Amino acid sequence: MLRVLLINSTSNVILLIIRLGVAFIMTPIIVKTLGNYDYGILEIVGGILGYMGILEIGIQPAIGRYVARYNALANDKKLNNIYSSSLLFMIAVGFFCLVIFCSLALVAPEIMEGNGADDVRYILFFIVIGVQTLITFPGLVFECFHQGFQRYYLTNMVTVAVSLLGNFILFLLLQRGGALLTVVLMGAAMSFVRYTLYWLLLQHRKYGGFSLRIKDFSWDALKELFTFGFKILLLGIAGRISYGTDSFVIGGFLGAAMVAFYAIPANLIRRAFNLIRAITLSFMPFFSELDARNESNVAEQMFLFASRFVVCIVLLISIELFFLGIPFITRWMSPKYASEGYWVFFYLLIASLFPMLNPFQGRFLTAIGRHGLLAKVAWPIAILNLALSLTFVNIFGKEGVALGTMIPELIFYPVVLHLTCKYVGISIYKYFQKVLLPQVFPSLGLCLMSMILSSKFLVDTYFDMFCFGLFTSFCYIMIFFFTSVSSGERTFLLNNIKARVSQGKVA
Repeated sequence: MLRVLLINSTSNVILLIIRLGVAFIMTPIIVKTLGNYDYGILEIVGGILGYMGILEIGIQPAIGRYVARYNALANDKKLNNIYSSSLLFMIAVGFFCLVIFCSLALVAPEIMEGNGADDVRYILFFIVIGVQTLITFPGLVFECFHQGFQRYYLTNMVTVAVSLLGNFILFLLLQRGGALLTVVLMGAAMSFVRYTLYWLLLQHRKYGGFSLRIKDFSWDALKELFTFGFKILLLGIAGRISYGTDSFVIGGFLGAAMVAFYAIPANLIRRAFNLIRAITLSFMPFFSELDARNESNVAEQMFLFASRFVVCIVLLISIELFFLGIPFITRWMSPKYASEGYWVFFYLLIASLFPMLNPFQGRFLTAIGRHGLLAKVAWPIAILNLALSLTFVNIFGKEGVALGTMIPELIFYPVVLHLTCKYVGISIYKYFQKVLLPQVFPSLGLCLMSMILSSKFLVDTYFDMFCFGLFTSFCYIMIFFFTSVSSGERTFLLNNIKARVSQGKVA
């Protein structure tokens, strides 16, 4: 089981690194080709798509959770019921979204053409987005089934291949123009290929031999998914209000072109912290299986052990971003994006850091069916976030929106930590002792090294940033390894590394 967990987490990280590389290359090209206005429109519509995701009533995590649970219990009938029932539901949701976007195509172009455009590209833009939603919603069922069986490595291989090929084609097409339509058409094409491959794999006997059968449709199965997913829905809506309304607020008060100066630093931070989400993603079905087998002691030990190492990575990312984020944006995009997004970057960095100091909160509570507690806390965060953003945007501009995101996270972090520790079966003191306190010395060492290097050397090229990050990260990991990892854990890790190396030599 641990071997599968390691393989899945590693493949998630590799996928993320490749996506970061693609984003690093493609983002400046897309922004330059589209311009700030159309890029702002793309971000705003991306926010709309996030809200459309609410229509699936949170059954994505529910599918993953119950597939893992019923697979552990060897209940094939339930698995077939979940497959056919959820797939039919998601097909219906996809068609509904298609109708919505086709309707928008008839009425929205006049609103969107704020840059003086006089063509039909916004009509086609909404139609293509609608087709993509029709593809995506059923496709999510296939993806969730693979994840429930803990086959993240399989979906990741497919995603990597499709992403690299699709973005290479997009790069070539953007050299010839087309801009906005080209970007969304390639997005729809990549979604179609990726989800089709997931579907074909699921149909193969080796991967379950699942197929859509009307006789397997079950209202009870849907009810089970909806009951679990409704709390996810509430959590998702709150999350969209917290993070998905920023572009709307900025676009509504400051104009669509100003969205880019907020989105660039926000997306950089989001993509960096996606590494943590990638590492923790495969733990949800893992904890779900432990819960199904009533192995609470193993779950507690794994929670503390994994949290300590993941928080180590969280702090490493945060400190490196603090020192290298603005220089990177300056080099990557332009000095204008760095200066316009300076305070936005630091406010959002703090807002992202605090929830990540408890990286398994969502994975663990969802796995044991206690995610409704997160939803109850997420709503006050969301309402306060939106209220502060709407208030501060008129006073501080886009920086006020970022400030409105940061403040609620600082206020409610202790509450969420308390709830998580309660259901893991540990005290907050134990979490601090086992997870957070071991990070103090390595983090202070990294900050001190980074400050000294920044004062002695000008870090303004990619090579400089790479060398800076590589050296400081290596030193940080060594300090953590020898001060925060017990001798038993060091022996265990080193023995496993030696075993892997020996296997590689033999092969």
